[in-house]
Amino acid sequence: MDSIIIDGRRLNYVLRRSKKRKSIGISISIEHGLVVSVPYNINKKNAEQLLIDKSQWIIKHLNDVESVKKDRQERKYVNGEKLKYLGEDYLLKVFYNCSNKDIIVIQDKEIQVNLKCIKSKEDEYIILKNKIMNWYRKEAYKILREVTEVYAKELSVKPNNITVKNVQSIWGSCSSKNNINYNLKLVMAPMPVIEYVVVHELCHIIHRNHSKEFWSLVKSILPDYENKKTWLKKNGYKLNFNYIY
Repeated sequence: MDSIIIDGRRLNYVLRRSKKRKSIGISISIEHGLVVSVPYNINKKNAEQLLIDKSQWIIKHLNDVESVKKDRQERKYVNGEKLKYLGEDYLLKVFYNCSNKDIIVIQDKEIQVNLKCIKSKEDEYIILKNKIMNWYRKEAYKILREVTEVYAKELSVKPNNITVKNVQSIWGSCSSKNNINYNLKLVMAPMPVIEYVVVHELCHIIHRNHSKEFWSLVKSILPDYENKKTWLKKNGYKLNFNYIY
């Protein structure tokens, strides 16, 4: 973590170097704070000059981020708490059946969890969160696999392998071996947004960059993809297993 003092305020930032970048870029997010992405051969002084030049914009957006973080609530996985699934809010409802099997079902705008009897409140939080996260993983893999199969046929491509991981920084990626990786948090997003991420990654099997040809291909499959891309940029932080926004 680096820092710079601008107008009497210390700004912490992460400096990321990449051989693929051709220009300096600045991003601000709740998850990562202030990030400066630079070409590999750009020195730190040039990066910090951009921070100075863009200081008013940066400070405004950092203040917005701090305001959102201040209002968020820690997710506790208790009865009546809201959980997101495919873009909708569901109430968590916990039942204790004292049987040998834990069951999770969706019914009447509720995510209903039937648990075996639990000895203590401490055990309940850990067990309940783990059960819900495992359920999210199964749902995410099933949904993302099905959507990937549909659009892979439309694009006439064949992804090698599909994985779903709980990561912070990216929504999806496509490796040089055509392995597709998705972010587990996508299971919280509306289906059209999921479809956008899937199409985006599948198009990278054909175009390994973000050229005009790449975006034209995405648009040929999803003419309104820009709306989904914008939604994800504005609301992605709300897809969160640890906090309620």
